[in-house]
Formats: sequence, structure tokens, C-alpha cells
Amino acid sequence: MNNTNSTDFDQVCQNLWQDLEKTIRYLNTEEISLVRKSYLIAIELFQDDRRNNNQYYLEHKVNVAKILAGIKLDKVTIISALLYGDLAEGKLEKEKYYRQKCILLLKILTK
Repeated sequence: MNNTNSTDFDQVCQNLWQDLEKTIRYLNTEEISLVRKSYLIAIELFQDDRRNNNQYYLEHKVNVAKILAGIKLDKVTIISALLYGDLAEGKLEKEKYYRQKCILLLKILTK
């Protein structure tokens, strides 16, 4: 990603987190922290991905998470909304990384 796109994406990420954080205030501090960690993983995983309408794929994920948070669903559901998704062909390394992060996250969630 070039610097202009990177700066734009960074601002989008900051705004998306602020919006999501407002909708998950019903969760406790530890749960919000886990959602935040998941959000940071989603940024890493999907930073270069865009939808057909040129929207960052991450925006779609956060919008889904906000809908679910709007009906006060639990942290696992919110985290799932952030991390779900099909990975395009040619992203095998990303998929391996995704699996490792999901396994780590599941271990944290099921403590």
C-alpha cells in the first residue's frame, strides 16, 4: 500500500473502531479488550482487501459487527463478525496466519 492509501486506511480504521466501540459499550472491559484485539487482527488480515464497490472490506465487517452489537449479542458473535470471510485465491500464507490467530483467539475466549 502506498503512503496516501495507508494514511487513508489508517484514518478509516480509527473511525471504524470509534464507531464500533460506541456500539459495544454494553460489554465489560475485558470483553471490549478482546473485541479490540480481534479488530486489530482483522486490520492486519484485510487491510489490502476491497469490495466490488471499492469499499474497504473491513468497513463491511465492522458494519456487520455493529448490527449485531445493536441487538446486544455477545463478544464471540461480535468477534466472529470481524474475522469471518472467504480468502481469495493466492492468499495461502494469509490463510495460515488467519487460522493461527483464530486458534489463539479461541483459546483466549474459552479460558
